[in-house]
Amino acid sequence: MTKEGAVDKKKYIFLATPVSQRGYLIVPFEQLKQAISYGATISEYSFIVGKEVYLEEDSDAGEFITAMGISDDDIIKRHGDFTRMMFPAFKQEQFMQKYC
Repeated sequence: MTKEGAVDKKKYIFLATPVSQRGYLIVPFEQLKQAISYGATISEYSFIVGKEVYLEEDSDAGEFITAMGISDDDIIKRHGDFTRMMFPAFKQEQFMQKYC
């Protein structure tokens, strides 16, 4: 369910990690809370870093993009080395209890 104009247009970073062959869309908590309220479901393949969530590219990023009505023009693509080993897996129920 897309909510047009729900949030101010914002640029999001998509981080491609060639070494691990993974990609993540980086989104702030506030926008993720909004996407979840619109019906997005986020898996434990995504993870939290500070006050942002790195949404894995296979399904979670797509859930967010669809819920928020984001276009390709809103996404900046970057490449970098990154490992998620030290960051906790995203748990939607705990996120909602703590931040909503």
